[in-house]
Amino acid sequence: MQLFNLYKVSLNGTKLIEASAGTGKTYTLSGLYIRYIVEKRLTPDQILVVTFTKAATAELKGRLRQQLIECKNHLSGYHKVSKEDNEQLYELYESYKDEQHYPDALKLVSLAIICFDQASVFTINSFCQKILDDFNSECQSPVLAELINTDDEIKNYVYDFWRFKQKELSVDLLALIPDIEKIINKFKWLLSKSHYKSIGFRDIEINSKSLGETLSDLKILWESDKELLMDFIYCGKFSGNKYPKKSREKYKNDIEEFLNGQLTDVSKFTAESLKSNLNKDQNVDTFPDFYLQLEPIISEREIFVSQFLQECWNYILERLDKNLQENGIYSYSDQIRLVYQAVKTNSNLAHSISNQWQCVMIDEFQDTDALQFEIFNRCFNQGQNSLIYVGDPKQAIYDFRGADVFVYEKAKLSVDEIYNLETNWRSTQEMLNISNSMFDSNNTFLLNAISFHPSKSKDDQSSKLIDNNYSNALAVINSPATSRHEKLKNELLRLLNFAEIQTASEARKLQEKDIAILVKTNREAIELYEFLIAENFNVTLSSEASIFTTEIAKQLHYLIRAILFPSKENVFTTYQGLFFQMNIAEIHSLNIEELTSEFIALRVQSQQQALSESLSRFLQEKNVYGNLLSRNDGERHYTDLIHLLELFQQQQDNGLSLEQLYEWLIKQISKPENINDNNENQKRRLESDGQKITIMTIHKSKGLEFPIVFIPNIEKIKPNGSNDGKLLNSIVAVHEDDNNGVIDWRGTEKAIAKFQFEQKAEQMRVLYVAITRAKFRVYLGVDFEKKMDNPTIAMLLKNLEINLANIKDFIIDIDER
Repeated sequence: MQLFNLYKVSLNGTKLIEASAGTGKTYTLSGLYIRYIVEKRLTPDQILVVTFTKAATAELKGRLRQQLIECKNHLSGYHKVSKEDNEQLYELYESYKDEQHYPDALKLVSLAIICFDQASVFTINSFCQKILDDFNSECQSPVLAELINTDDEIKNYVYDFWRFKQKELSVDLLALIPDIEKIINKFKWLLSKSHYKSIGFRDIEINSKSLGETLSDLKILWESDKELLMDFIYCGKFSGNKYPKKSREKYKNDIEEFLNGQLTDVSKFTAESLKSNLNKDQNVDTFPDFYLQLEPIISEREIFVSQFLQECWNYILERLDKNLQENGIYSYSDQIRLVYQAVKTNSNLAHSISNQWQCVMIDEFQDTDALQFEIFNRCFNQGQNSLIYVGDPKQAIYDFRGADVFVYEKAKLSVDEIYNLETNWRSTQEMLNISNSMFDSNNTFLLNAISFHPSKSKDDQSSKLIDNNYSNALAVINSPATSRHEKLKNELLRLLNFAEIQTASEARKLQEKDIAILVKTNREAIELYEFLIAENFNVTLSSEASIFTTEIAKQLHYLIRAILFPSKENVFTTYQGLFFQMNIAEIHSLNIEELTSEFIALRVQSQQQALSESLSRFLQEKNVYGNLLSRNDGERHYTDLIHLLELFQQQQDNGLSLEQLYEWLIKQISKPENINDNNENQKRRLESDGQKITIMTIHKSKGLEFPIVFIPNIEKIKPNGSNDGKLLNSIVAVHEDDNNGVIDWRGTEKAIAKFQFEQKAEQMRVLYVAITRAKFRVYLGVDFEKKMDNPTIAMLLKNLEINLANIKDFIIDIDER
C-alpha cells in the first residue's frame, strides 16, 4: 500500500484510497475532482461521483463547488491557500499557474463553476434510476410506474401466505410458527440481502401430519404425568447445578410453553441431555417416553419452521417480482438489481454507460454491496475510464442497511493501485496515540480485508485543550452503570466551568457545543437527554428515531381524538397532557360543555381548511407553544410539534380526510418505520444550531468531529440482541470462504458461529467510529468491578496496555476532584 499524494498521484487507471477517520476523504475527492477538470479537461457532467445518502450527496456537491471556487480564487490571486495550512493543495494550485503546461487552468475552473449545476453527483439509487431512464430499452426492464417502500408489501404478503397455510396445516402446527410481526421484521431486514444465495433443508422432508400427531401425543403424555415427569428430573440423579430445585416451576412452564407453540428452548430436557448431566456414579436404565420423544420433536419442529419461513420468503420475492413485472411497482432494491442484471447480460450496455463518464469516483465505498460493486466494476473497470474507490473498511457499520464490508476485499483485488491517507486533520497527536494504541494490533478488526495503518496528526499544537486538573487524551469513568449518569453530570459541570480551548488566536472557555455524548441506541440517547435536561444542561438530541416515537406525537393523537370524538374522557385526557399541563383539580373546574363545543367547532374548521392551519391557530390561542417553550425541554417539543404539523399538511395534500389522517397517525405511532434515506422526512429534527451538548447514536456520528467525546456506556456497544426467539435468530445472513453472502435457514452451529464472528467484527468497527470522533479527549464509561463480559472491549483495553499504558492509569476520580 502506497502513501497518497494528491499532487503526484496518476489520474489514469483504477485506484482504491483507504481514508481512515479524520484523514480528509472529502478533501481528497475534491482535490482529485479539480485535477480532472484542469489536467484531463473534463467538465462536471463527465465526472461521475457516487455516494450513499441524499444528505451526503448534497454535502459532497457543496464541497466540490466550494473547492472549485477556492481554486479559482487562488489562481486569480483573489485569495490564496496557505502552504502552512495545506501543502499538497498549495503545490497543486501553484502548479496550475504554469502557463506553459496549464494555459487554460483558470478558464477551465471558471467554466466548471458556471456549469456545475450539471454535475453528475448521485446517490447509488439515483444513479441506477438514471441508467434505467436513459437506457430503458437496453436494460430491458419492465415499464416502471411507481417507486415504493416495500415494508407494507412484505407485511401484506406474509399475512397472505399465513392465510394460505391455514387451509392446509393443523392448528397445533400453526402454533409452532413464530409471531407474525417478528417474521415481518426479520424479512424487512433480509430484503437488503435478497441477492444472497439461500441455503435450506433441501433433502429433508417433514411429514407435517405426523409431526402434528406426535405433538398431540406428547401433550397428552405431559398433561397426564407432568408432576411425575418433573419429579424424575429432581430424583437426585441429575446435576443440581444444571437443574436447580428453585427452577422447577420455571422449567415446567418452559415445557408447557414449548408444547403450546412458543419458541422456548427445552433442549436441556431431552433424554440425551439428561443422560449427559447424570451425577457421578449414577445411572438410569429407562427414561420416560416423554423425554425420549422430545429430542426428535425439537429437531423436526426446527426443520418444519425453517422450511415454512423459507417458503414464505420465496413467496414474498415471487410476489414482489410479479408486482414489478405486471404493474411496474418497484423498490429501491429493484433499482440496483435491475441495473446489475442489465450490465451483467449486456456488455454493450456496460460499454455505453462507460462512455458517458470518463472519470468515476465512488465515495464511502465500504458501504456498497456485491451488486453495486459489480455494476461499477463491469461498467468502469474496462481500461478506458479512471475509476477511484474511496472509503474506510474500518468504518463499515451499516450492515443493517445492506452494506457488505466483504466486498472490499474483492475491490482490492480488482484495482491497479491501493493508497492510504496518512495525515489526520482532526485529532491531536495525543488523541491519535490513544486510538492508534487501541487498534494497532494484529488482526484487531478480525477480517482479512481490514488492516490498520497508524495516522499522524497534522495538528501543530496551535489548538489544544487546557484542563489543569487532567491532561490525558483518554479519561476513564470507572463506576457502576447505575451511577454513571451522575458521574457524567459532574464531569460536564467541571469541564464547562474550568476547561478552555486554546487556538492560535485566542483562548476561550470550553462551550457546550464542543461536547458530544455517543451511545449505541436511540433509547439510550433519549434517556440521557431527559436526564441532562432535568439537570438544566443545554442539550440537543440528534437521533435516527422516528418523529412518531415522540411524546408530542402521542399528545397530538389525544388532541385529534378529542376533535373527532369529543367525549368528556377524551377532552380531559388532552387537557391533562403536555399541551395544557393541567392537574386533575384544574381540569374539573373547567366547563365540559364549553370545551366539548370548542372541539366540535374545531372539527368543522378542520374539515373546511387544512388541519395543520386550524390546529396551529388553536394551539396558539391556547398558548400551547408558550407552555412547551417554558419547559427545560421545550425547544425539543416545539420542534417536534412543528415537524408533525408539516407532515399532517403533506398527508392532507395527498387527499386524506380528517378521519383518514387520524387513522394514519395511529398507524405511524403503533408501528413507526425505521428511518432510512427514503423516509428521511420522518426523522426527528435538531431543535436548533445553538450552544448545546450533542447527544447522538454512534451510527449517526459517523463523519462528524467534536473537541470532546463521551462514550458513557462502552460496555453496551455489542452486537444487537434479539428477542425474536431461537428459531428466527438461527436464520442468519453470513459470508462463505469466497466472501459471497448466503442466507442460511438451517441454524447450524457453523452458520451461527460465523454470524456471531461477523457481528463481533462489526462491533469493533463501531467502537473505532466512536473513539475517532474526538479531537482532544475521549471519555469511556466502564465498571472494572464487574467482570468484563465483552471480549471486543477487553481486546481494545489489552491493546492499549501492550502499546501504551494500563487502562487503569487513565481512571479519573470525579467525586474527589
